[in-house]
Amino acid sequence: MRFFSPSYKVGVPSDPGKAAQCFLEAAKQGNAEAQRRLGDLYVQGRGVKRSYKEASHWYLEAAEQGDLKAQFELACLLEYGQGVDKDLPGALKWYHEAAVHDCTEAQYNLAFLLEHGSKDTQQDLEHALEWYRRAADHGHHGAQRRLFKLVRHPLQPPQAFRDGRSHTM
Repeated sequence: MRFFSPSYKVGVPSDPGKAAQCFLEAAKQGNAEAQRRLGDLYVQGRGVKRSYKEASHWYLEAAEQGDLKAQFELACLLEYGQGVDKDLPGALKWYHEAAVHDCTEAQYNLAFLLEHGSKDTQQDLEHALEWYRRAADHGHHGAQRRLFKLVRHPLQPPQAFRDGRSHTM
């Protein structure tokens, strides 16, 4: 991986440790992209010690400024309780924030959570179908499959989904 100067003319060899330092300086000054990218480094453990807690902090900072990728990543951490307490209503909120701005993966994940509900969230098949349609319209194959199954066979979700097991297809 290489990082490039803003002019994209001069390449600088990547150094995750130096990148983390640069992102941290910019993140502390409120730069949303730097906050998100610092969160990414914490998730990956590149240039910093892996810490989902630190990642969630920086994703939240960027998400509150409207960074779609940070909103999506924060929602994932909240959904699975990585670095933060599991918070499905919070995950729904951040998936929705990214989904309304056409983040296809957020549309799919939001639809899935709405389709299946949980002890903390209500099942909402009408809105689930709407979000699956939007994601499917953007070419998301998982959304296309779920939409086909739901329209063709509108059954109650299997117990595995209600129990919060994986929603990958």
